[in-house]
Amino acid sequence: MKRLSVVAAIVMAAGLGVATAQAGAAPGSLGYLGAHTTLGMKFYLDTSYIQNQSDGQNVDSTGYGTDVKRGYLVLNTDFNDQWSMKFQTDFNYKSVVGETVVYLKNLYLQRDLGQGMKLRIGVANMPWIPHDEGLYRFRYVENTLIDRTHFGNSADWGLHLLGGQGRLNWQVSLVNGGGYKHPERSKGMDIAARVGYRVYRGLHLVVGAYAGDRGESRYPSGVQNTTTRYDAALAYEARRFNAGVEYFYADDWTTVLTPQSDSADGYSVFGSYSLRPDVAVFARYDYVKPSKDLNPGLKNQYYNAGVQFIISKHIRLAAVYKYSKVDNGFFKTSNGTIGGTSSGKYQEIGLWMQASF
Repeated sequence: MKRLSVVAAIVMAAGLGVATAQAGAAPGSLGYLGAHTTLGMKFYLDTSYIQNQSDGQNVDSTGYGTDVKRGYLVLNTDFNDQWSMKFQTDFNYKSVVGETVVYLKNLYLQRDLGQGMKLRIGVANMPWIPHDEGLYRFRYVENTLIDRTHFGNSADWGLHLLGGQGRLNWQVSLVNGGGYKHPERSKGMDIAARVGYRVYRGLHLVVGAYAGDRGESRYPSGVQNTTTRYDAALAYEARRFNAGVEYFYADDWTTVLTPQSDSADGYSVFGSYSLRPDVAVFARYDYVKPSKDLNPGLKNQYYNAGVQFIISKHIRLAAVYKYSKVDNGFFKTSNGTIGGTSSGKYQEIGLWMQASF
């Protein structure tokens, strides 16, 4: 993101106009806002060929296309040393379903509590997925394990308390439970937490948990089950390579409204190695059992491999091959629904790009 010397368009109900930042301006003034406002953009794009097969037959989404998987517009403003706000949109276009949608992913007021602690009020990042993306490093190529398999949300509406000092970082969130795309009210709120610890230099140990009804408990009906999820990750980061492993276990994530109980678990192993400062190879493998009790034969295997080229400070390009297989049923992932009566396979090859400014 780049520092703005001018607030390009601060539009309020009465209209504040455009202000030029002035050195030494008082906190809360237009000059101060101009000097303490940043504007940024980030896009994930791909051009690829997809083959999606169900029981050996090509099905919908097979073919060539270009997707804008994500487009973020981010505005950060400091009102003074203690109060700030963040506004972030989430845009995506998917040729598979032909939809263009814009959501609010972040819109919160933040209070700096001192000693590394911050309180966010509104829709903000959840404890697990955004932190996990930092360990993985290749979010523009693929969603991380929890996000790819829809066993969690990357942002949600509520209260978020976070902090960190030295080797320790943590976050606790009290949220609606439906995710940032579904801000509906319910009878209760969900809780999510994460604690991370840098064990030694680049070695990171992270654990997390989630409990609630995922925003499904609404009047006049109620929920049948309370969902829980437990997460753990271990990652190592060095100058030329990084590697990590992640695991999750969930109870009743998909059976909140049904009398049946179900569980799921899965793991992900990933790594990358820099051949030179601007070129790196990377790979990843996921294994997930989405319905261990109701459909114990259902399983998903996923892997990707590719080469990343850092074109400039703002642009990353990757040539990637992806493969995903679902046995004994259907399973919805970030790449669409995969599977069949017996099995289904998803393959994709192409170019992925991240552009950020």
